[in-house]
Amino acid sequence: MYPLTPVLESSESGSRTESASQGREASPSTEGDLLPAWDEGEDRKADYSESFDTQPLPSTIQETSPGTMGPQTRPRTARSAGLNPSGPLNLWDRVRHKSARPATGVTCPLGSEYSPLTWDQFFDEKRFVGPGFCVYISGSTVDPSIPTLLLLHGGGHSALAWAAFVHFLRKQIPATELCVIAYDARGHGETFNVQPESDLSTATQVQDAMDVLEALFGSRERIPALALVGHSMGGAIAVQLAASGRIPQLSGLIVIDVVEGSALQALPYMKSFLASRRKEFTSLEDAISYIFCGGHVRNLMSARCSVPAQLVPVEAGDGPTPTSTSTPNKHYRWRTQLECTEIHWRDWFTGMSKRFVSVAAPKVLVLAGHDHLDRELMIAQMQGRFQVVILPQAGHSVHEDLPEQVAETVAEFLRRYRLVQSASDHALGHMKIGPITQEKLRYSS
Repeated sequence: MYPLTPVLESSESGSRTESASQGREASPSTEGDLLPAWDEGEDRKADYSESFDTQPLPSTIQETSPGTMGPQTRPRTARSAGLNPSGPLNLWDRVRHKSARPATGVTCPLGSEYSPLTWDQFFDEKRFVGPGFCVYISGSTVDPSIPTLLLLHGGGHSALAWAAFVHFLRKQIPATELCVIAYDARGHGETFNVQPESDLSTATQVQDAMDVLEALFGSRERIPALALVGHSMGGAIAVQLAASGRIPQLSGLIVIDVVEGSALQALPYMKSFLASRRKEFTSLEDAISYIFCGGHVRNLMSARCSVPAQLVPVEAGDGPTPTSTSTPNKHYRWRTQLECTEIHWRDWFTGMSKRFVSVAAPKVLVLAGHDHLDRELMIAQMQGRFQVVILPQAGHSVHEDLPEQVAETVAEFLRRYRLVQSASDHALGHMKIGPITQEKLRYSS
């Protein structure tokens, strides 16, 4: 069990809460103090001169431009990655290429640019509910009239994989209009005392999601209008949860970079990929450098927040320790031993396409490459029953590689279906209108 300080006791729900305003040694006064200056100057724009060549897309598929990714973001291109530049790789190909990488990977010189960013620079609150689920909240869970966005992370990641996405989403939609919730799945991040940790079956994770929601809102009936966003494993769980009918007011479903066929084809390569990655790191900065320079996460701001949450410190000769302070005799290993969950991998994705199509709520499938849709998805997509958005400059962790573009995609989706106010509803149109709005995505009603 990890000690959690400072911790407040909530009398209403019995949950433990850590406020973003507590326990900081120094509280930055401006957004510029919190995060890199992300949008300033032409010299901060990413260079996409060597990006993938793409094939023309059908009119029903929206492909967005990469835009600006930040001062230190280095998008890996077909040439720099040593891959075939003829076109974007689907999920199967991306896993195969990654599994072939040497175990040592690519290293970058360590420096202050790889220092960790903390959760309170992105979320308002960290709360522990139920037996020990770690939940991050941006906005308020008190007002039932405010709709909610529930974010489900991928296997081996944590809720903080959504940090950069939430940062940019808040530029689009204020906290008064939307509550954003992300939690660490069992066996991930700072979630503790949820046993067995290796039970990542679909049914168990769906129940976990409902337990978290009911703990936050008091009961199933009090859950407000809810949209689900899931990445990879989390996308499969989001689909299962949406199709289960257990969400009383399901307003939308957004799945990021997971398609049943490609995912099932990639499974035989997952073991070799996991075996090839480094197992231990000398510091958090070392791990951030490895993940970013190796191309696993291509946005440095996201890596600086998400990577530390995936690690636990190990003292020499001891097991995992609950402190994150780096000392000379301490090293770090992965928090989640994903290899031990292999029995559940196929269960996550089998039947996912049929369940996805069956969900009556509006749906979007966000992909990094032109993954092949199976027959069921292809027919449903041609019928306009869901929208496909392609972000070809991203890797598998699309929301981490291109958090601004994914945030815009989600914001415009929520506005399109009136889960939040549209830009035209605001005086003088002060909310940003991006290319996805301008292109008038064709969702089914």
